[in-house]
Amino acid sequence: MSEPEQIDPKATRRNVISSVFVSVLIGLAFQEMILPVRDSVRTAGITLGTTIYFSIFFLTSMRFFIGNQLHLISDNLLHMKGTVWFYDLFWIIVQTTALIFLGGVSSVEANRASKVGFVDLLVVLYACDVLWIVSQWVLGKLGSPLFRVSDLKDPSGLAVKLRDNRDPVSQYLRGQFSLEAQRQIEQHDGSSTQSGSLKSALVVELNQLLKDPGLFDERRFAQIRLSEKTRKLIEQKPQREGLISLNRLLLEEAYPHEIFTGWKRSVIPWKWAALNTGQIIGILIAMGATGDTSSDAFLWLLLTLSVLAFFIDVLLSDYYDVI
Repeated sequence: MSEPEQIDPKATRRNVISSVFVSVLIGLAFQEMILPVRDSVRTAGITLGTTIYFSIFFLTSMRFFIGNQLHLISDNLLHMKGTVWFYDLFWIIVQTTALIFLGGVSSVEANRASKVGFVDLLVVLYACDVLWIVSQWVLGKLGSPLFRVSDLKDPSGLAVKLRDNRDPVSQYLRGQFSLEAQRQIEQHDGSSTQSGSLKSALVVELNQLLKDPGLFDERRFAQIRLSEKTRKLIEQKPQREGLISLNRLLLEEAYPHEIFTGWKRSVIPWKWAALNTGQIIGILIAMGATGDTSSDAFLWLLLTLSVLAFFIDVLLSDYYDVI
């Protein structure tokens, strides 16, 4: 039942909004950076401290900008609800705001005059990213795997597939539905103005199927591109709550254009959380070793950490494969 990728108008609008909004904010961050760096060069010339602050800001802003931008237009987020996309956009705006303030203290003089310095803001930026990633995992744990009407991206399209019985999964699902639900599906004319009773019936029947230990069959799902996470769950042969989670994933992946994925994400970017946690720990160690965040030794260590983070991020992140 592999289908050509369909273009979702809502997803297209999301991509345009996020691209424009985040680009404008990152542009403001660079504008904030230019002013103190320019003034520093005019008054003190090209100094080591300002050069390092500028380099760290550039590497960090590019790392966050590219990664966040590609995340907002990724396939994983594409099939999730708009509320999930907005939640992620909120955290990205928080991070970009931190970058704006970071740009404003990207010179020795501006950093010295500010009560909240360059290093403080850098730690805040990394901490925000770690909190965002941890919150993704927490929300996934708290969210219920049961379907709600709002989880149906295209109820009409789902009803049509079940009515037409053209693939093994739809044939099985319809056979498990109640007679009343089958009657409503048979009478559905394919229009997008579905009645509330049909939507409710689909939700009730799908939730019943979440408890079905016989939903997965290798031949039935042979034409469905199942994710690695789903494959691993199948191998574990889960029971009870685990079975419900597995069946939810199976239905989401069998009908990606008809069913939204829930708050439980298929991938949590723990690599980013580990990388930025390592950055915070590295900064604290460097502060303890040098005892002075304005010393040349500390600035060199800070630059080394930023360069390593940039290249590790590029090597580890799947998002950069699309570039």
